[in-house]
Amino acid sequence: MSLVLNVQGKQNAESDILLELEKPVRIDLIALIELEYQLSDLLGVKADLAIKDNLKPRIEKHVIREVVSV
Repeated sequence: MSLVLNVQGKQNAESDILLELEKPVRIDLIALIELEYQLSDLLGVKADLAIKDNLKPRIEKHVIREVVSV
């Protein structure tokens, strides 16, 4: 699993996190939401999660340009 993080702003801080899961790992919606809440608590800002394989191609291009791998 790789994690990509984009933290924006200070007052209205938000973390956009892109998960790249190794096959055949599957994550259900409930687990994804729970992970989002846990990351929000750890980072101290709202975390938005997305799974790379689920992104639409036109959105993926935009997201990948802003990626910072951690």
